[in-house]
Amino acid sequence: MKNDYKILVVEDDEDLCKLIQKNLQRIGFHAEGVSTGKEAVDCIVDSPDVLLLMDYRLPDMTGKQVIETLVQRQCEVPFVVITGQGDEKVAVEMMKLNARDYLVKDANFLDLLPTAVNQVIDQLETEKRLAEVEKALLESEEKFINDLEAKVRERTVELEGANEELQREIIERKEIEKKLAKSNAELRLFADISAELIDSTVDSAKKMQAVVSDLLVYSQIGMNGNHFQPVDCEAVLEHAVFSLQAVVEDNGAVVTHDPLPTVSADDKHLELLFQNLIDNAIRFHGDEPPRVHVSAEQKKNEWVFSVRDNGIGIKSEHADDIFAMFYRLHNKDENHGTGMGLAICKKIVEYHSGRIWVDSQIGNGSTFYFTIPK
Repeated sequence: MKNDYKILVVEDDEDLCKLIQKNLQRIGFHAEGVSTGKEAVDCIVDSPDVLLLMDYRLPDMTGKQVIETLVQRQCEVPFVVITGQGDEKVAVEMMKLNARDYLVKDANFLDLLPTAVNQVIDQLETEKRLAEVEKALLESEEKFINDLEAKVRERTVELEGANEELQREIIERKEIEKKLAKSNAELRLFADISAELIDSTVDSAKKMQAVVSDLLVYSQIGMNGNHFQPVDCEAVLEHAVFSLQAVVEDNGAVVTHDPLPTVSADDKHLELLFQNLIDNAIRFHGDEPPRVHVSAEQKKNEWVFSVRDNGIGIKSEHADDIFAMFYRLHNKDENHGTGMGLAICKKIVEYHSGRIWVDSQIGNGSTFYFTIPK
């Protein structure tokens, strides 16, 4: 049962630690808190029903050191990492140590936390049930084989001298057939649970692969030197829309544009910029089919590009936060994504010595602006 799980919150901010505990206790979890890595290591016992919710940066240890200490003590505990800022190196480092999830302490952290904890515990429950079924099947199979071998040895001796024992053997065979039928039914149960776990594991692996892929893209922007050249923005936009053809068709989206200029830029990065902004515009649409329009205006020594949509919009207080790494305004299950798209856009624009911002209202769509120097 989920409520049987003990959540150990490791957070050196005492007020935040208590707030996290209250949020988890309110939905039925038993949550306790400590403030240092040493206290966390001392508190954890070798139990499968403990989930560690740990701040990466603690007064005496990092999250990596806490997990490595537990492994040395042969106490492997499932854990979720929380941190005050998005850091691709920290994310990759903790995923290699089998972190169940990675959360950023942003404006939506406390709202998303119960959902994240529930998803982790659902996966732990599935793994636990699979292990129990597999153990029961192995024990049943071993007992069945031992019993069968013993009965065959008794019946071999008896059948040599009595037809009556032959009849008894026939009865035994029928009993064996019944047991085999029961074992087959149990195996089918095992197959169903295995399929469920495999689907869950594959889905988690795909999400983790997407996060790692976006982190690599983010880290490599600008790493290979300046490859600026004259770029036809209309051709780049056409390539970006073509790469999103499946998303456009699935959502009935329409992408239009005004005449666009030729600018000095890295064409691959500019294509990725358009691709991410248009993909966001389509993904966060409202009740109406998505409509996206791209335009550009010359102002002094720069071009100001705009990507306008008719989507659900963004609250003004989130206008700056959305460009941070791993920042997500919505529940993970509502809109798929890694939380890296707009962070990648910001780094591309800044690599071109430009600026990026958003003008939006809830329910009235959004317009993303970015500049490219002439």
